[in-house]
Amino acid sequence: MNAKVWLIVGCLLVPPLANASEFGNVYGSPEIEKASRQASSSALEAIENILRGLLERESLQGNGSDQFRAAADLLLQARAEFGRLLEMPDLPDRPISEVEASQLAAGMDSELVVASIRRAKTSKALLFELQQQSSVLAEAIGALADSRQPIYPQISARLRDYMALAEAVTVVNLPR
Repeated sequence: MNAKVWLIVGCLLVPPLANASEFGNVYGSPEIEKASRQASSSALEAIENILRGLLERESLQGNGSDQFRAAADLLLQARAEFGRLLEMPDLPDRPISEVEASQLAAGMDSELVVASIRRAKTSKALLFELQQQSSVLAEAIGALADSRQPIYPQISARLRDYMALAEAVTVVNLPR
């Protein structure tokens, strides 16, 4: 597949609420925003490696295992960075109203993301959900890194869920 096809695939993975300039970001002090962007950058770099691994497999230039292992490592790095962000004392933690949760959930086509939104009663709790899903996706990608079986069918829903959850974090944390 050429680069244009992968761009289309990437666009299809992006959830309906997606804003291309933000991914799992939290707003507040300059320190909060910097830490948030660093964690988000690690997560996006992991997603890039997942797509590169899939491209490597599709083009028969390799099995993508190095790209998948790097993605798993980056997701664990993102998890740690989201964890440091969660520990920052000035991290905003505002309640998520039932109306807001319903509006977010209505735009999602994922039981996992809807459950995460409903379970998280605050913006900080939703960020914690994203941190946890970073580990879940890392574990899944790492376990499949050396597999000779098709990987995409096993990770596509998880990848879409992860991206949708990151978007929900951003939407909930937008400055009011």
